[in-house]
Amino acid sequence: LSYAEWLRRIGHVCVDLLVCDRSSHVVAVVEVREAGHRPSDRARKREGRLERVLKAAGVPLQVWDEAWMPDYATVRRTLLTDQ
Repeated sequence: LSYAEWLRRIGHVCVDLLVCDRSSHVVAVVEVREAGHRPSDRARKREGRLERVLKAAGVPLQVWDEAWMPDYATVRRTLLTDQ
């Protein structure tokens, strides 16, 4: 894909939290999703596109429920084992 095509497809997709190592390399992406809320068709398409892009890039995606956020130890253990 050309840069313009890539930008058209995913250039405006954002994430809640981007986790980087000390060298600023991306090690994981965190999406915090609203508890008990059913996403619209548009939101589901966006989520699917994000998941495909991250998978193709080899970047792990963590999806957290805003009502049940993990504690520090769980976050650290999860992110370190996904590298």
